[in-house]
Amino acid sequence: MFLRETENSGPSQSMISLATGSPMLDEINDQFAPLMGNFSIFNFWESIRTYHNGHRFYVVEQESAAPACYDVEKCGLLATHSSMTKFEGLSDRKFMVVLEALSRYCRLSPALIQMRQQQEAESVKHRRQQAADELYQSQFQYLPNVDAGSPSYNQWSLIPRKSSTYFTGRQKHAQELRGMLGTIRRYDSRGIPKVVVIYGLGGSGKTQFCLKYAEDNKPK
Repeated sequence: MFLRETENSGPSQSMISLATGSPMLDEINDQFAPLMGNFSIFNFWESIRTYHNGHRFYVVEQESAAPACYDVEKCGLLATHSSMTKFEGLSDRKFMVVLEALSRYCRLSPALIQMRQQQEAESVKHRRQQAADELYQSQFQYLPNVDAGSPSYNQWSLIPRKSSTYFTGRQKHAQELRGMLGTIRRYDSRGIPKVVVIYGLGGSGKTQFCLKYAEDNKPK
């Protein structure tokens, strides 16, 4: 990069920071490199030097505009830095190169977007399944060891509070639940606890039903 010094102060700190080989520029490149796979990138650089104050120079050198370490499309344009994006018409060679690249990216983008959406959906599904598996496995950490002579009823019944004295009925549902859960044991034959989901509108009595069921089926 050409650094233009002012008459009094010389090159600014921001210009020095973006000079070729500067630590800041190297850090920017290192941070950007891992993200490049997410984008379609075409690097252009100026092929004609800019004339200013008796000097001819490249405002942005090819090494900076299109680093060799970036595996992307790249092309030099027959123009100065200022005229790179100033096209004379549809037949301008610079315009034709840029138009071809943009048109190709537009044609390929729908299939690419669909593929990435599918990949993201699969990734989300995998993360959710992994989180569910971890949550499911964590519940076995604090379960006591199973002994051959263990009784076949639940010894570890902890009911947070008593059911309401006004709660009555639901005997049919309790009987159905008892049939779903079967004999109350520490574990079933596979070492996996049985789970039943109780659902209903707010205030329909789900909590009271569970409290009452736990009281009726806890060890005597």
